[in-house]
Amino acid sequence: MTAQRVALLRGINVGGVRITSGDLAAVFTSLGLTEVSTVLATGSVCFSGGITAAELEAALSARFDYAARVIIVEVSDLAEMAARVPLAEDPERHRYLVFADPGPDQAAVWETLAGWNTEGDDRVVRDTNAGALWWSVPRGASTTTPFAKAVARAGTRGLNVTTRNIGTVQKILARAS
Repeated sequence: MTAQRVALLRGINVGGVRITSGDLAAVFTSLGLTEVSTVLATGSVCFSGGITAAELEAALSARFDYAARVIIVEVSDLAEMAARVPLAEDPERHRYLVFADPGPDQAAVWETLAGWNTEGDDRVVRDTNAGALWWSVPRGASTTTPFAKAVARAGTRGLNVTTRNIGTVQKILARAS
């Protein structure tokens, strides 16, 4: 299998939205997409085929009765990002990629996150891909630091944003190849 794209879903298998991998893959397959494979319970689906994030959101929302948010990334772009991790590996910290697809009304919110002051526990670096940030956070603090709270708040206020830790990114790339 060689998937060309990955759909990153926000907010599934947390907060009461439970979707099995089989049910999730079935939606993608029913849309005529091929090479469909889910990655654990991460809300990450590798696939090939032409579809927009809006079309996926509509299908997922209709099938699972929740307000689906999806960001589509080309596997080749994800591989390039993973090859240039700007934050050093540290056994005391977790590294994440933060993905966003800001609409015109959310551009300022995204720029605030992208320009985050790197003092303190959160270390944030803008990727050369305009829709991605690298974030390093102490282990066990990925929901409690100021940046984590700002990302969560931005997501509940309309910014299409989701995070994946570097381990999950590597699993996505392995699954897609």
